[in-house]
Amino acid sequence: MAFGDYELLEEIGRGGQGIVYRARQKSLNRTVALKVIGLGTWATEAHVKRFRREAEAAASLEHSGIVPIHEVGERDGQCYFSMKFVEGGQLDKVVRHTPMSIRQAVELVARVARTVHYAHEHGILHRDIKPGNILLDQNGEPHLTDFGLARLVETESTITRTREALGTPSYMAPEQAVGNNAAVSSATDVYGLGAVLYQLLTGHPPFAGGTTYETIKLLLDTDPRPPRFLNPKIDRDLSTIYNLNFQPVMPVSLTKDINLITRPVIQLYNSVPFTSMTGKEVRTTAFGDWTQLELFSPANSGNWLLGIGPTFIFPTAGSFYTGQGKWQIGPAVVLAYMTKKCIIGVFPQQWWSYAGDKSRANTNQINIQPIANLFFDGGWNVGYSGNILADWEAPTNNRWTVPIGLGVGKVVKFGRLPVKISLAGQYMVTQPGPVGQRWNIQLQVTPVLPKLIKGVLFQ
Repeated sequence: MAFGDYELLEEIGRGGQGIVYRARQKSLNRTVALKVIGLGTWATEAHVKRFRREAEAAASLEHSGIVPIHEVGERDGQCYFSMKFVEGGQLDKVVRHTPMSIRQAVELVARVARTVHYAHEHGILHRDIKPGNILLDQNGEPHLTDFGLARLVETESTITRTREALGTPSYMAPEQAVGNNAAVSSATDVYGLGAVLYQLLTGHPPFAGGTTYETIKLLLDTDPRPPRFLNPKIDRDLSTIYNLNFQPVMPVSLTKDINLITRPVIQLYNSVPFTSMTGKEVRTTAFGDWTQLELFSPANSGNWLLGIGPTFIFPTAGSFYTGQGKWQIGPAVVLAYMTKKCIIGVFPQQWWSYAGDKSRANTNQINIQPIANLFFDGGWNVGYSGNILADWEAPTNNRWTVPIGLGVGKVVKFGRLPVKISLAGQYMVTQPGPVGQRWNIQLQVTPVLPKLIKGVLFQ
């Protein structure tokens, strides 16, 4: 069947806004994927605008993980665009015939996440991440397609102001499910990535009811079943792996020669597994203990970053399993050399407990943070991630926690406030038994607050 410059060979898919054909472009004699809006001459103006926005959003992105757009046009009252034809097929159909290993699934979603991050950097959301919108080529590499629900983040759109719930219910974020399009953000796409990973690991979407209404109700009113319940082979640490870390830096000039650097560290943990009163192995998510650092640092030390002072731990944890229940104090030292291209150094902190929950063990512990980072243009940095811990109260053969990891960070500005945001992955080479997370994902937010006290405090 002919469609202008295209010969339609076969229908290969249907989406929320159109039908996709494998087609031959006559003028260039090449095979393409041709998407035509599904409602034909009955399409409303809103549908046509949404279709055009899809094409514009995808065509503006140039990334190896995004299916490129060749041509956008209209014919006989129908909108269309042609894309590169990816031979392998949709992810959901591929894994139906050839299931993936857990490692393959995690690595694939990580690659798609990098592609989504690229789109976010260019101000574009996908808003419908699902297995059917991820195409695998003949080498098994993923390509993201169908920005049918994408919009330019910085542009107010009459299309996205509607209360219509856009997205695919089983993979839809809660804000989409309730039609709150104003709340849709990059986190919506991150939710979709998590839902895809859940599907690959368990063989089931996070939520699936008999109807769209039932699926959305499940999504809003219930939690998905733990992945290990559906697939016992899943590594316990893949079920929930995160540590959110907020640590603002607040400098004060004490004298013309000495600065005081105050840094509280507030952490949200996912605990290691423990046995509940019902006998089930569970985890809890809660705030950890509050760490407070006070460093005295010379105001003029050239390329050297030097500091010494007290460090405290306050027993503010929201759960028995995310804190130590002890008031602690000790010394801290930072020694580092920094240039425009890199920083290298070490940052040890030692604590001893002096009060707190008498039923909890006393603490005598050290935290050593190696500092090794490379700086790049645009505020980016890459470096070693992981703190070496030692519990001096524990037996020698069960004392050390030694991780290896890599972190990526970027300094961004919110108004005039510089904030370093970093994401790191860590693997524990050795750690105390009997339980613990081998893998850990850490998100760290470090705002550098303006001086609360202007000028020099003591002349």
